[in-house]
Amino acid sequence: MKKEISDHIASTFFEKKKKPPRKKDRKTLSKRILLFLLTALFILAAIKIVTTTNFRGVQVGRRLGLVKHDGPFRLSYNFLNRATSRIETLAIDIPEIDLREYKSVRFSLRMMDDDSQKDGIVKVSLTNKRKETSSLYIRSIGPSWKIIEIPRENFHALNDWSHLDQLAFSVEEWNLRRKKGVLLIDGVEFVK
Repeated sequence: MKKEISDHIASTFFEKKKKPPRKKDRKTLSKRILLFLLTALFILAAIKIVTTTNFRGVQVGRRLGLVKHDGPFRLSYNFLNRATSRIETLAIDIPEIDLREYKSVRFSLRMMDDDSQKDGIVKVSLTNKRKETSSLYIRSIGPSWKIIEIPRENFHALNDWSHLDQLAFSVEEWNLRRKKGVLLIDGVEFVK
């Protein structure tokens, strides 16, 4: 029994006491928490970008294009029901870029229906941050792609090109022979 007591006393005496966590352990824990929070924030930001943004401004040489990742912009219209609006509009937001040195706007248009004739008239409007708006009408839009380039001077009502806000395409019931269809818009770009 004396031996057991002496062994017990020796083991308690030589046994290491538990120390409070060292500063290194606390730093490691805080680094892990920070890394976890940054990862979660990055994932949430990526989800937000993927789900809300589907086009972006891409500069290639002397052109700034508004690129959509899933094909051309589509403007569907149906004027067969008289209760609906007689004007359909597709507005494309322009990124925060100074466009004063760009000389024209270029894009391609076509009606999606193969049997449509060149009878469509499309209204093109540019708006800046000051809410100045200038509009033009493009005629003879049919089933084949038509490339349009409009010099900036043709948009007379716009005085400030440093902060363009929106490029809009509109179809109006009285300017179309077919009252139901889809207008495709592609290759939207500003050219120097």
